[in-house]
Amino acid sequence: MTEQSTSTTPASRVPRERQEAFVRSLYALAPGQRLGSDGQDATQGTARDVLAHLRRSATQDQPNLTVCSLVFEHDPPRSQVHAWLLTANLFGHAPQAAPAARERYSLGSALGQLASGRQGDGVKRRMEHLLAAEPTSLPYYLRQAVRLVYQAGIPLDFLKLLQDLVVLLSHGQDGQGSDGRDRLLLRWAAEYHGASRSEKNTEGSKEAELETDDDLNADDEAL
Repeated sequence: MTEQSTSTTPASRVPRERQEAFVRSLYALAPGQRLGSDGQDATQGTARDVLAHLRRSATQDQPNLTVCSLVFEHDPPRSQVHAWLLTANLFGHAPQAAPAARERYSLGSALGQLASGRQGDGVKRRMEHLLAAEPTSLPYYLRQAVRLVYQAGIPLDFLKLLQDLVVLLSHGQDGQGSDGRDRLLLRWAAEYHGASRSEKNTEGSKEAELETDDDLNADDEAL
């Protein structure tokens, strides 16, 4: 049986195609991108406003209509809606342009790349928090990690992040369950380890300053 979608988009658009279209719409909001036939810069006007809505959406008690419109435009499967909304919120904190395919890092690899160019255990602690996070605290630790990677100039693969969040937030839907979650977290740990052992560093990762826990907490309270 075909899963009932959340809009009238043709059912022939398979979930991955919808995910790809959604992530492209996020990348189009990044500063310096051009939107529409009028060539409006994404740092001005509507795109800037949308990014502000994305950042605030996690702290609002009621659904944010602007964010919901952006998400539902691409007809997410009902079981994936929360993962799509969280991905949108995370992009608001890291509004990057679409990187080249070979330059896109999963979250585990990105944190590993960052750890390989730093002294101390700050990045490692961020990774440990992610791996141990309960579903209720996961968005908080994800925002910390995504902001850290963004400030270091390491390009995240937001399509991969969305697909990972679908697994993490599935709660047993789509045949995922705890086994799928455990396998995903193990993959993140393996990617982190592999990248942190590598001598390669993304440009700018050595120069970005690691935020303290107090800094990150203050950022969340301000949103």
